[in-house]
Amino acid sequence: MILKKSRGQHLLTDKNMMRKIADAADLNKENNVMEIGPGTGLLTELLVQKAGKVTAFEVDRSFTEKLTELEKTYSNLKVIYGDFLKTDLAAFLSDFEDIKVVANIPYNITTPILEKLLIEGGGKITSAFLLMQEEVARRIVAPPGNKEYGRLSVFIQYFCDASVLFTVPPSVFVPPPKVNSAVLKLVFRKDKLSPEEAPFRKLMFKIVETAFSQRRKQAGKLLMNMGGQKPEIVEAAMKESGIDMTRRAETISVEEYVKLAQNIIKLQKQNLSE
Repeated sequence: MILKKSRGQHLLTDKNMMRKIADAADLNKENNVMEIGPGTGLLTELLVQKAGKVTAFEVDRSFTEKLTELEKTYSNLKVIYGDFLKTDLAAFLSDFEDIKVVANIPYNITTPILEKLLIEGGGKITSAFLLMQEEVARRIVAPPGNKEYGRLSVFIQYFCDASVLFTVPPSVFVPPPKVNSAVLKLVFRKDKLSPEEAPFRKLMFKIVETAFSQRRKQAGKLLMNMGGQKPEIVEAAMKESGIDMTRRAETISVEEYVKLAQNIIKLQKQNLSE
């Protein structure tokens, strides 16, 4: 078996650490679990012993033999071979009322996986326990005003209650990464994931993306030039939201971004009715 550097593969091999992750997920036989990148299946085996049903997505066919053996041993395991990022996640999740995610995520596709879980999860995902690069996990939970606070922080914190459970040293992986890892816990807020919220989400994240596009510039100046919005409405919405035009993106809290988006929508409606 040859691990592919291009996929950012670092296999977790320490059984004590695997048990710690599985215990953190607080699984029981009523739970459905989705695993992304099971690899050799060592963590997978712990999950199928604790959960009611486990579905694992694996893109690397070199792990087929080991995973097939596990499927023969455990009737509550199903392995789907293919690129998780290209999976029709909504169609897959339609068979479940709810599901937990437990995964050792490849470093180089952490953000796309997170975005897919949040955008396509459709309110079916209740929580996730994700092993990832510690730097990324810290960035996700960073508060406003912290240099690590950014677009990803706002994106995740809007949808989820996020917390770093514990750090994981390089020594428990093969090959060992050059940096520490951490287990991030996400508890999904279903009310933020409803289809009715889609237009609001689209606007809010356009605001966030624009504000963080040039971190050293004043957010007000950047947002005044945001495509699809009248500058005077953006300026009025910022004033109504209590956000000074001279502030930078990293000083604006998730709640303030939400309020700004709400006020832009409100002022747009008022403008149309006049």
